[in-house]
Amino acid sequence: VAKKFLQDIIKRVDGLRAIVITDRDGIPVIKVNAPEIQDPVSKPNFLASVSLAIENDLSF
Repeated sequence: VAKKFLQDIIKRVDGLRAIVITDRDGIPVIKVNAPEIQDPVSKPNFLASVSLAIENDLSF
């Protein structure tokens, strides 16, 4: 049910290609991507980089 909801959001929002919801440690809970995306956004290195960038941004 949650994946269907997130897929609908991806279809409605222009330019949105993927949604990854993680727990506070950065472990993916739900991953949804547009059909044309082959899943590079769910690779651990990418998730760690994004998580670190967000943490650094929020600390200021």
